Amino acid sequence: MITPRVTIGHGAVIAAHSVVSKDVEPYTVVGGNPAGVIRHRYAPEEVQQLLDARWWNWPIEALIQHAAAIMGGTPSELAAIAARLRNR
Repeated sequence: MITPRVTIGHGAVIAAHSVVSKDVEPYTVVGGNPAGVIRHRYAPEEVQQLLDARWWNWPIEALIQHAAAIMGGTPSELAAIAARLRNR
């Protein structure tokens, strides 16, 4: 359950049956009642790379072309792809 006015950051993971009553930072795993941080998915500089890449706003053609990198690449790989897309 997510209570009203709570913001869930990009890439966050919420464990099943959790009660989320506070904002969840991007790329953070939370769980429990009340939900607490279990772990961070990436180092802070990698989180910033992912947020700056904004891959979820890429054109559908770019998403299809770079699906493997989105699903299994590193944050720095996505940042490099995003930079190439911006420079087109």
